[in-house]
Amino acid sequence: MRRTVLSVLLLVSAAVVGADVPSGVPTNVKKERQRAEKLPPCKACTVLVNSFREGMKRTERSKHEGGDAAWEEERLGSYKTSELRLIEIQERLCQDVGRGEDQCHQLAEDYESRIEEWWKQHQNDHPDLHRWLCVDEAQVCCPDGFFGPTCEPCPSCFGNGKCKGNGTRKGNGKCSCDEGYDGENCDRCGPEHYEAFRDSEKLLCAKCHKACAAGGCTGAGPNACRVCRTGWV
Repeated sequence: MRRTVLSVLLLVSAAVVGADVPSGVPTNVKKERQRAEKLPPCKACTVLVNSFREGMKRTERSKHEGGDAAWEEERLGSYKTSELRLIEIQERLCQDVGRGEDQCHQLAEDYESRIEEWWKQHQNDHPDLHRWLCVDEAQVCCPDGFFGPTCEPCPSCFGNGKCKGNGTRKGNGKCSCDEGYDGENCDRCGPEHYEAFRDSEKLLCAKCHKACAAGGCTGAGPNACRVCRTGWV
């Protein structure tokens, strides 16, 4: 009896798996599509830098307890900025990337001389590789809080949203408000929300009680509903 039940379960499982993967379609199609995906310029540069940073973490070498401290300091210090370490990082660069891996490899080739320049000459005075490469050199990103071709300052959005294009050379800088907020500068509550707190610098909005129908509310609780849902009084 147990064998019969087990056989049935195996047949059902096989049928389900077969239904998930259509016949004739390779199982690695999704991965191949992710690798070939084209990312926006700033995102692509950021992906490359993140992969390089992972390589730096991977090639870190710590001191060994009980060893010759002076000798290790000299050896590890020279390795930290060495050509050998750079090669070790570059050998596996972009291999940890999912989306846009092919683009990452191409970008690593395009930016190879710039990355080598940063590695040999600018690690100390410009420790942030993303800022040095993607913002200042390649000019495909902006610092956080800036947007557009010339990296203009983003509006504050009252702390309740982000400006369109933030951190990139794209966008129009207009506020994209978080859920529950509205207005050009995200300085008022959206539909079905009410002001829970406000001062000259901050606005907090909260969702109306579930008893409230369209039209929102004036405050917390069911008694503040402008119109009640069916079944509520």
